[in-house]
Amino acid sequence: MTTPTPAKVTFAEPALSTTKPSHPVSKKVKIPSLKAHGPRVLGIVLPHEKMFARLVEVNPKHQELVDAHDEWRLAMEVNMLIAIWCDDLEEKEIWPHGFRIMVDLRSQTTCCQALGLTKNTTPESRNAPTIEQIRQIREYLRLPREEYPLVWCRDQSKI
Repeated sequence: MTTPTPAKVTFAEPALSTTKPSHPVSKKVKIPSLKAHGPRVLGIVLPHEKMFARLVEVNPKHQELVDAHDEWRLAMEVNMLIAIWCDDLEEKEIWPHGFRIMVDLRSQTTCCQALGLTKNTTPESRNAPTIEQIRQIREYLRLPREEYPLVWCRDQSKI
């Protein structure tokens, strides 16, 4: 089975700040304009070390891959885990538009994966999650803000 190659994005930036909403449940994340900011993708960064630990938590046999530093196979397992997460989020009606992307963080020595939530490149992909939906995603997938940052990234596949 062949897994599709994810879109390549780089230079993670902090998510744009929003004013305090009067109704936080319905407040949507502000999507930067394509004209002003260029192509952007909003995603939750999934650092390698954290994701490898999550894989071992899901299946202790993955510890052998971690011990052997088999990064290619670990990356494939992370890909599958993210795909499962996207399916689960859609099935639970939390967020139906999840996808996998690669991000190049200045704080990391190599690219890492992210759970993509929205893009600003086409009208049909501009659906933005609400603040409450992001909270639900983080809670359901156990992705605390401190360890898994939410960032807007340049979408290199559109440059």
